[in-house]
Amino acid sequence: MAIVKNILHTCRECNVVALWCTGDTYFCDDHVPRGCSCNWGLKPGIEPIYDSEGVVEINPRDDYEEAKDDKGRLLPCVETCYSEEGFLLMDHEVRELIEEDLQMDADIIQEKLIK
Repeated sequence: MAIVKNILHTCRECNVVALWCTGDTYFCDDHVPRGCSCNWGLKPGIEPIYDSEGVVEINPRDDYEEAKDDKGRLLPCVETCYSEEGFLLMDHEVRELIEEDLQMDADIIQEKLIK
C-alpha cells in the first residue's frame, strides 16, 4: 500500500482546504462562522468608566465595537483555531477515507456484475 502524506481536512461547506477548526468541524476562510461576543471591545479612544471605588462599570453600548480582520470581516470566536497551512488528517481518519473509497469501488463493481 502506498504511503499517504499530508492529507488535509477540507471545509464542511465547500471542500477546499480548511484553515479554521472548531471542535471537530473544519471551515475555509469564507465559511468559518464569524461574529462572537468575545470579540467586542471599546472603540479606539474610548476610556472605561469607573465608579467612585475604582471599579470598572459597563460603558454605554455605543462605546463598543466588534473586532474585524484586515478585510473588514467580523472575526471568528476566539475558541476557533486557525492554521495557515491547514489541518492534517490523523492516521485513523486517512484509513477511514481509504476504506470508504474501497467500499464505494466494491459497490460499483458489484452493481456492474449484477447487470
